[in-house]
Amino acid sequence: MTILVSHRSVLHATTSLWRWATRSRTYGTLLALVMVAVIAMLDYWTGYEIRLAILYILPIALATWAGGLVSGSVACVVAAACWGVSFHPNHVYSRSLFYYWEGVLLVATFVIFMTLLHRLRGTLARADARFLHVLNGLSAGIYVTNETDGKALYSNQYFADMMRTAPDSKSVAAFNARLKFTDPVRQVDQQSEQAGPSTLFSYQEAWDEQASRWYLIQSTPVSWVDNEPVTLRVVMDITERKQALVLKRQHREMLHNTARFSVLTEIATMLGHEINQPLMAIATYNNACIMLLSKDEPEVSEIVAALEKCRAQVIRASHIVERTRSFLKRRTPSVASCDINEVIVEALQSLELELQDAAIAVAMHLEDRLPEVMFDRTLIEQVIVNLLRNAVDAMRSLEPSVRKISITTAIGHDGTILVTVQDNGPGMSDEAAKQLYTPFFTTKPHGLGLGLCICRSIIEAHAGQLWHSQVPGTGAAFHFTLPTERLHVQQ
Repeated sequence: MTILVSHRSVLHATTSLWRWATRSRTYGTLLALVMVAVIAMLDYWTGYEIRLAILYILPIALATWAGGLVSGSVACVVAAACWGVSFHPNHVYSRSLFYYWEGVLLVATFVIFMTLLHRLRGTLARADARFLHVLNGLSAGIYVTNETDGKALYSNQYFADMMRTAPDSKSVAAFNARLKFTDPVRQVDQQSEQAGPSTLFSYQEAWDEQASRWYLIQSTPVSWVDNEPVTLRVVMDITERKQALVLKRQHREMLHNTARFSVLTEIATMLGHEINQPLMAIATYNNACIMLLSKDEPEVSEIVAALEKCRAQVIRASHIVERTRSFLKRRTPSVASCDINEVIVEALQSLELELQDAAIAVAMHLEDRLPEVMFDRTLIEQVIVNLLRNAVDAMRSLEPSVRKISITTAIGHDGTILVTVQDNGPGMSDEAAKQLYTPFFTTKPHGLGLGLCICRSIIEAHAGQLWHSQVPGTGAAFHFTLPTERLHVQQ
């Protein structure tokens, strides 16, 4: 154990000395020359029996690594001169030619070693430059901090621009202090394909109050120089992404609320306008009955006639309510030539956040060469959104891993465009299937019961058809068709 500790101490001291020497060209060259002199004296002191000339490679390597070819060449010349001057009077060769031959080989070895080391240093420097260029070109802040004292060991240009100063321990601590994390730490255990150790990768979203920006902070522990434990952090600006999600959510809510409010507005308007007359008539006949009954000798025939007229107005009001329940069939679409596949993609984009929150996978099987169709883009998109949202609600009781929606477009047997939205939910009961398109019938706790009624009215107004089918164990599928010929709007 003592020997192992001593070995580690010597290795650490040697490494520290090498770093100090290679930090400056002057220090490296001077230390190399000192090492050349020490080797020459040791070689001379041992009588050249050990032949220590090969050790001249060490100072040559130090000089080349610290100062380049110039310093390496100086170390080569000095080492060759020391060997030649000190070894010439004492060489044991029978002929001087062998002495000069050894000198040539020794110098050639020094030059080759120096050249290879210089090229290696240049290759590493270019690799570091390319790596730093890539890191500085990323649109994300990257910095490394020491786990013990929080000192900033490295940062790329993007992070420096975020800090507006050269990052240090104080500035990094100030940056972390102004972050307000809005969600718990989420961790991912990343295992490499080889049998290496896994890396614990964590990330959080944070709000920067000073810069009014959203950041995604990703961090993982890594090993730095000499296996020093440090933390690598990546700061990504996700402000635009957050704003896009908010806009999508607002668009989705606006689309849903617009459809719901338009239905309620039309119902209220139609009822308020049409039912007002029979109600006024009922009130008038009721007042007449009261007046007739207040007489000393009321005329029964007139009272009965007034009550019959009142009853007729009640029936009229009932008919108005019945007509109001199906008023959507009288909507007039504003048609234009559209691509149904594009409308499906836009509908999915408007529901992207809701689908992600519900952990639902969407599979699209869209026919590539579909003709453009004349239809109201907003209304058909509303139909698709409604069918997708119904599919999402139908699968909330399932495990997230099995939730799946399939959207298919194709050419039907009669030449129409056929769109199918299918889920793998539990399906529906026979009783619910019979009333599925009945206005105000719903299986949802907070539903209005108008969604599928509106969808059928919209499709039928486009001269198409809407129906459903279900196969036990595979959920429910809703289909609708759109004619490929020019649409004659149903009034």
